[in-house]
Amino acid sequence: MHSWRPCRLGRRDSSAAAPPPPGFPAGLDWKFNFSAGWGSFGFANSLYTNPKPDEPSGDQSDNWFEGSITAGISAEYALANSSQIYGKVSGVGERTYGTPPSLVGDDHSSFDVEDLYIGWRSGKMLGDLGENVLDFTVGRTQYKIGHGMLLWDGSSEGGSRGGYWTNARKAFEFAAIGRFKPGNHTVEAFYLKRDELPESKTDSKLWGLNYEYAFSEDTVLGATYMKWSANHECSATGRSGCVRRARLHRAVSKPESALFELEYAKEDNGDALDSEAWNALVAYQLETPWKPKISYRYAFFEGDKPGTAEERSVRRAVHRVLRLGHLVAG
Repeated sequence: MHSWRPCRLGRRDSSAAAPPPPGFPAGLDWKFNFSAGWGSFGFANSLYTNPKPDEPSGDQSDNWFEGSITAGISAEYALANSSQIYGKVSGVGERTYGTPPSLVGDDHSSFDVEDLYIGWRSGKMLGDLGENVLDFTVGRTQYKIGHGMLLWDGSSEGGSRGGYWTNARKAFEFAAIGRFKPGNHTVEAFYLKRDELPESKTDSKLWGLNYEYAFSEDTVLGATYMKWSANHECSATGRSGCVRRARLHRAVSKPESALFELEYAKEDNGDALDSEAWNALVAYQLETPWKPKISYRYAFFEGDKPGTAEERSVRRAVHRVLRLGHLVAG
């Protein structure tokens, strides 16, 4: 398979506070966000259905196009006690066209709400405990742990929505997230419901706890416990279960500009399925005007083979990525 990542065009948020729109209070700090992307994708002879030489399945190559736009407004309002109320509303549109394969979902387009959440953070009202020690968010939003091995993308793509590889949607259908962050400690409790395709509803949801300890600004150790569930049909095939996960994130500051990440997860699903996975990444950021970044990532996934007691089905994936960084110098 070969693919080309979308070319994204966007405007960065201004660091200066914009004046509030007419009719809004003077203490409102708001920002407008817009991004657009377009990509060309291809499968080169990899969609075979029968690899036997004497029973060829034909040329299973395919090429197609995808495009997306995202626009939204985020705002923050400071209260008299220094705490803040914040929120965001955004919409995303995606289109897949050019006769993609059925795996991708044929030609489809859609436009729907992406972010729609409100939150509150404590600011400096708790004094010696620190700034923004408490933070609560409710609504449609993204939630990410670590570098996203298990929790990063809360929305399904492709099918009737389009955008199979573009991945412009990331918000969960519903999220409730609470954070307590005294000093070097961070404790998070979360409940998440996945935003699934209309034609593929499984009622997937989860809750969990996440703990992180920051040894320094650039070194973080974390551990997570999650409990997943789905509807009866998916539970019968192993969708429900719990995941225990440990991870280490290490970023060495400038001038070294090196990054190290390690993440491990173990799933326990009773008699249905047990599995474990881990990945490791090392990267180096070159300090040049275009800021290219070179990274190497190794990922390992292992799980019980359905229908057997001891046989194992193993997948190993090695990703070598060369990123040629920001399009804007500096």
